[in-house]
Amino acid sequence: RRQRQMCIRDSGWTDPPAREELEDLLRGIVDGPAHDACGLRLLLDQAQTAGIEHLTLDLREGNERAQHLYASEGLREYGRLADFVAPGDGTRCAKIFMVRSFA
Repeated sequence: RRQRQMCIRDSGWTDPPAREELEDLLRGIVDGPAHDACGLRLLLDQAQTAGIEHLTLDLREGNERAQHLYASEGLREYGRLADFVAPGDGTRCAKIFMVRSFA
């Protein structure tokens, strides 16, 4: 709980963030060096505060760190698109969809 409060306090937001701010936060979560759990918690808190009933995130199959992080924060897999993503090395992999419900 204390870490979650620190995340919100350290964000610098006084109002619910704009869509662009949430997108920037999500990029930081995904691209951050340790897959930023604090940023993900902040995103989840803001989504719940904004009254969002279901938050969905997606990731590329094989990104085990992100999948573990999302699952550790209560997101569950609800679908996959096979051979959807081409990471640039000529291979194709599934896109995984995860959801967390607040309702």
